[in-house]
Amino acid sequence: MASLDNKRKDSFSSRHRSHKGCWTCKRKRIQCDEARPGCVKCSSRGLTCEGYEIRLRWGAGIASRGRFNGAQKPVQESIPPHYKRRWDLRAKTEKSEDDKQGQPLLLLEEEFAPGTAIFWVHFRENSRL
Repeated sequence: MASLDNKRKDSFSSRHRSHKGCWTCKRKRIQCDEARPGCVKCSSRGLTCEGYEIRLRWGAGIASRGRFNGAQKPVQESIPPHYKRRWDLRAKTEKSEDDKQGQPLLLLEEEFAPGTAIFWVHFRENSRL
């Protein structure tokens, strides 16, 4: 059993896996010898070696993943909903300057998933929010 494991290790370690091969070899899915300026594999097959430089791909939108997926420029600035809700609630609970001292101010803020909420109680002492 040990000799079988050694044979497997030898066969894997003797192979050289190219991670920085030329673009032509990558596209053809063949082992590149990474010779510079052009690899020997491409020239022996009669192909033009496309080189090794980094290629950047630019997407059509402002982002290819995430929240702005598919969005186009210009993106309108917006305040996240939990900030709007917090501001609206604060505006409704505001009182005159004399009534504010030491009064609790309840702020609702949705931070995690829809349907879950965190309630924060803030007390003011002679300061504005």
